[in-house]
Amino acid sequence: GLRLAVSLLVLVRLLWSLQGLITRGGLAYLLLLSLGVLGLCGAGFWWLEPTVTSLGDGLWLAFTTAATVGYGDMAVAHG
Repeated sequence: GLRLAVSLLVLVRLLWSLQGLITRGGLAYLLLLSLGVLGLCGAGFWWLEPTVTSLGDGLWLAFTTAATVGYGDMAVAHG
């Protein structure tokens, strides 16, 4: 009960502080920024990881890592 109430208060405080960014232009900026970061991370995986053979695989690895779903299907796809 108490942890849920504290979590909700923290969430409300976070949303209140991000209120200026959640506008039509701010949201588009945040989406473009996150796509750019994922693109750079995908290129980094492609360059650094020996098992990643294409940019598409690097982008997939970056996305699954950022989404915290893991990349076990990459091993299955190459195995």
